[in-house]
Amino acid sequence: MRLPQDILDYMIDQFGRSTATPRDLIEDYHAIWTPLVQSNNPKNLVSDSLATLKSLCLVSHDCRRRAVRILFHSIDIAGKNHRILHLRAQRLYDILSTPSLSGGQSLQPPVAECIRTVTLRRAPMDFFASDLTEHCPVKYMFKEGSSVTKIFQELLKPCVTITGLRIDFGMARIAIGWDQFPAVFRSSVEALIRSPNLQVLSLCNVLNLHHGIFDQSSIKALQLITYKSDTDTVEVSNFDASEGVVFEPPNVEYLLVNDRLSVDFLDTPAWQSVLENLKGFNIDSLFDIDTYSRVLHLAQNSLEILRVDRINCGKVVDHMESSSFNAFNFGQYSTLQNLSITRYRYPSLSFNKQVPDEDIMQLIRILQATDTCTELCSFALQILDFYEEEADEEFLVPDPPTGQLSVWEELDIVITSSRFPALQHFNLVVSAEIKRHPSGEFDSEKMIKATTECFERSFAKTRALQRVELEWEIDIYVHQLHAH
Repeated sequence: MRLPQDILDYMIDQFGRSTATPRDLIEDYHAIWTPLVQSNNPKNLVSDSLATLKSLCLVSHDCRRRAVRILFHSIDIAGKNHRILHLRAQRLYDILSTPSLSGGQSLQPPVAECIRTVTLRRAPMDFFASDLTEHCPVKYMFKEGSSVTKIFQELLKPCVTITGLRIDFGMARIAIGWDQFPAVFRSSVEALIRSPNLQVLSLCNVLNLHHGIFDQSSIKALQLITYKSDTDTVEVSNFDASEGVVFEPPNVEYLLVNDRLSVDFLDTPAWQSVLENLKGFNIDSLFDIDTYSRVLHLAQNSLEILRVDRINCGKVVDHMESSSFNAFNFGQYSTLQNLSITRYRYPSLSFNKQVPDEDIMQLIRILQATDTCTELCSFALQILDFYEEEADEEFLVPDPPTGQLSVWEELDIVITSSRFPALQHFNLVVSAEIKRHPSGEFDSEKMIKATTECFERSFAKTRALQRVELEWEIDIYVHQLHAH
């Protein structure tokens, strides 16, 4: 018996994520570029959406048409070596440039009509390569005979509706000036950026941009990142060098940057007007907090989403004591709805079971110092990379002296305090790396159970609040210690 087509369509759709939005640049970055649902749960019968969708293409013409739209929703132009990259690029170009059958005879929608996001990236290279000139991304990508430029010309066809574009050389160790790319490629990319359909633009390790590429753009989410560690910086000039014309920036609502990005956002009235209406932003407090603080000061009456990546509590405290605008007083963002904070612990930092762990207490004190967050409804806290050698299964279960609170109970008090009167969802994620000698025994499931029971006791106040949905995730990684 064959299932009705509407049921088959529903089943196929479950292998793809919901349509990504510009907001996902801040909240769910990978959903934009990876629309397939992947499952790491061995109990899940469907563990690989890609393989399953390919199989469903063989069921019927109708299933094929449905599955193809998910399979080609996002294309990734990359390869682990030069030969594979250009074979893939040539194959994709052949698919895009093949005319569709006329008269409705095609068994599937043209691939070009299915594409929504495009990523061009340099595959990871040998980080310690001695001769980096051989690995120059421009030479690598645009070697004579390359189809990469031709692909981007095909993407300009009226039948293509690109909503997300990512050019990512973050793994290449070499930042590339925009003028180093071939002129035809630059022209095609700038035309895509000006497309009325493009909403998300991500440029990683691409330097020396000019505002002309944003002219007439409809971008709502913008990521500008450079991982270059030397003195080179990303420079965004407010003037087109060839014409001396000032361009109006796009109405960006979601902005993702890092401190090594040197831009003139803060020094031009046009961009300041954009930032005053910013809805989503990130802070990476490993870098210069004052740079982020200036953006947040402009956006304090419009910001809805704030993501604090790799929070450095020491630098945050210094900023709170010395800055005229405390970026970590979350209560001053009058429209803030979603807050997420990620803390990576140092390997040398052991979890203190007897007294409240000082590293986590620093986080708690930062939260205690904030004014009331009247609109905050979602708070996600990740405390990652707890590290211990020869730990037991109750490694993260505090054992304070009688009458004293554990660090998790201290966190519970803050979450349920009057600072967060509108909170509806609190998500806590912890991860731990345990190293044991080969002869040692360790039960990860037992540790997860012990930690879960600890959280159930410790977050009694949060659990008692009917308005707050409490979730936690515990990830344990066990490795063997090697003998010296």
